[in-house]
Amino acid sequence: MNVKWLVVLLCLSSAVEGWAASLIRLDLETYGSIAPPGDRLKLSILFAPGEHEAEIEVRAYEAVEGEDADGTGLEIRRIAGRDDAFRDAGGGFCVVTRLTVEGEERIGETAIVVPYDNLELPVGRHRIGYELRVLLGGEVDFTTATALSFLEVLERPAVVPRQSFVEEQRVAVAAKREPVFVVQPDGTIERDEDTLEEPCSTTIVVASETQVSSAFVRPPIPVVAGMEQGGPVFAHMEDGDSYAGRMFASKRWGALTFLDKSNRARDLEVRNIRSIALMQPAGAVGPASESVEQDLVAELNQRPWVPEPHVQIHFATNRRLVKPASREPDRFGDEIARLRYGSCLVSIPLAVHRRGQLERPRWWESPDPKKHILVEAVSCMADDTFLEMMKRALGNDGNDILVFVHGYANAFENCVLTGARLKHDTEFAGPLVVFAWPSEGKTFNWLNPSGPYRRDEAKAKASYGALAECFAALIRQRDAAGRGEIHVLAHSMGSRIVLEALRTVDERLNREDKPFGHVIFAAPDVDVRTFVEAFPSVSRLSDDVTLYYCEDDVALKTSQGIHMDSRMGQYRLKMDGLHNIDCKNANTSWIGHGYVVDRDMLLVDLQILLTRDLSPPQRRPPLRENMFRNWKYWYFP
Repeated sequence: MNVKWLVVLLCLSSAVEGWAASLIRLDLETYGSIAPPGDRLKLSILFAPGEHEAEIEVRAYEAVEGEDADGTGLEIRRIAGRDDAFRDAGGGFCVVTRLTVEGEERIGETAIVVPYDNLELPVGRHRIGYELRVLLGGEVDFTTATALSFLEVLERPAVVPRQSFVEEQRVAVAAKREPVFVVQPDGTIERDEDTLEEPCSTTIVVASETQVSSAFVRPPIPVVAGMEQGGPVFAHMEDGDSYAGRMFASKRWGALTFLDKSNRARDLEVRNIRSIALMQPAGAVGPASESVEQDLVAELNQRPWVPEPHVQIHFATNRRLVKPASREPDRFGDEIARLRYGSCLVSIPLAVHRRGQLERPRWWESPDPKKHILVEAVSCMADDTFLEMMKRALGNDGNDILVFVHGYANAFENCVLTGARLKHDTEFAGPLVVFAWPSEGKTFNWLNPSGPYRRDEAKAKASYGALAECFAALIRQRDAAGRGEIHVLAHSMGSRIVLEALRTVDERLNREDKPFGHVIFAAPDVDVRTFVEAFPSVSRLSDDVTLYYCEDDVALKTSQGIHMDSRMGQYRLKMDGLHNIDCKNANTSWIGHGYVVDRDMLLVDLQILLTRDLSPPQRRPPLRENMFRNWKYWYFP
């Protein structure tokens, strides 16, 4: 028998045809020091449209030393159940539960408890794992499994000291008022206040030492030595790091050894691994036979997104070409010129990169692509060549285009690096095009009436036509390809350019087609009236419009003082067709303006929106729902 090791499968990746449900996350939590001791398996499942209920079966196995038919040195056996409620027809341990979602919800979550007392295990050390089958309509949709890990059964209970907490909560209700703009049917804009009653709790915690008796001991989860070698793997670590490579060997218990892309052996402590994905196509999924069942196969129903150390970022820019022979980011200046197209190669240090982080060399360091995100090459190309490349990309199944428009104080290099982080951190598979308008990239003396902020405003206004020209060219390629969508993400001052460019496109486009998919405004540095007036054009051209806003955005508060009016990125707007998402709880920096590319939970939300095409009611988590006058808006908890 070919014994395959088990994985905790992370499958927020590009969809494939025919899937009915897919696993988002599976976590194994151990409760060896509580009564009754056991394991808890927490999982999140993404349902396909039309599917609302799944049956989940959990079975337990153990690996014992011995020669099997293939000489792997391990034999896999079913663990018997001790109680009829925890046994299947064959006597093996089995827990069955149902997971249901309602209405428009697509993500379901549940937790399944496996009490150790219901596993038929003799005294001694055991290497156990759990297999989960997800059934839709009585048919197995996919199977996944946890990693094998040790469980020791003692002859007499072990006394385990732990902290016991007694909590007493005193809850006081305090009213909080938040501003909101409401667009009336006649087009007038009213400023209102949403009164939220939020519980403000004071908690008294009394701690005391107690002793808990348990016959079960769970050491740190190890990796089984002698794993199948040569298979490609991708590991997510608890600290946010990610590693990609090929399985090499397990030199010791509790460590995973593999070869990275530079053929260097790496040892990862298993207790620090959050999840591992096998990067291989799935086989046919059907009812498991006894042999498959005992192989503990973690069936993959999707191909995980595979990170690459080099990311190609395309650009459209109306910056002046100041160094035609250069292949560095300084090739472009900050003056207005005609529209040009090209691409950049950006290094992503997979071994050290964390989602939302920008790993740049400090002043005493030399640039190193293994440690830093770097622009390695900048190439211009003929308009026809660039647009033909976009048409071919859209012609591939499942490929869309994402256009990113940056904000104030971004030099050309910063625009490209932000685009590369967005593409990598949201796992966006299609081309990402950065529209690099000629911002100076300066913040010094920015409040001066003739300073860099005002100069950037003038250049942003002069860039409306260039972005409209770029949009029109991409729409023609989409029409020629006959498929795909164009998504737009605008940040800060770049939102002004997007709004005006879409108004121009709307005037010229005489048809009912919606060439744009998701149009997203993050912390828009735009006055409310301009946003409201441009919104009908944006809505006509796109499938949906999203506003990420934060009341505590210091940069927008300063802009509000300069312009003497409210900025759209500070408040929510009650308007049909606009998804308002409050980012206050996710915004932790003191300036609080770059949260859309800096915060993990926002990048996860963007990832689900762009790669799964899910509306806010279907993105829970990470979002939660709130109400104002029978009108829904969303927030990060």
